Amino acid sequence: MFLAVSGLLGGVAYYRYVSVSHLTPTSNPIPRSTHPSPTASEITLISVYDNYQVEPGLKTSWGFATVIKTPKELILFDTGGNSEILLFNMRKLGISPLSIKKVVISHIHGDHVGGLEGFLEEND
Repeated sequence: MFLAVSGLLGGVAYYRYVSVSHLTPTSNPIPRSTHPSPTASEITLISVYDNYQVEPGLKTSWGFATVIKTPKELILFDTGGNSEILLFNMRKLGISPLSIKKVVISHIHGDHVGGLEGFLEEND
């Protein structure tokens, strides 16, 4: 599976996973390095929606969302089940919805996409 850009919703890029049905083995495997890439950068995962309270003062509910913080951008991975809880927790953690320009959705279940519409309205 790989990620493909599908378009924009409310100015935010959205992506879809594309399934690969067949891979052909090669006789020339790609060499693997045992050292970190000099161009690799650190990322931080910030849980903004979960069944369990990961930070004091955050609201909990069935679902999942996390912000992926890179040196260049913030990416929202899933949107939880409720936009009010998602946006409350983001603000509580000091993350402005307007700072998110990319959203990745893992799969279309309510506990992973339920907050998308409200997030996009806030981000517009």
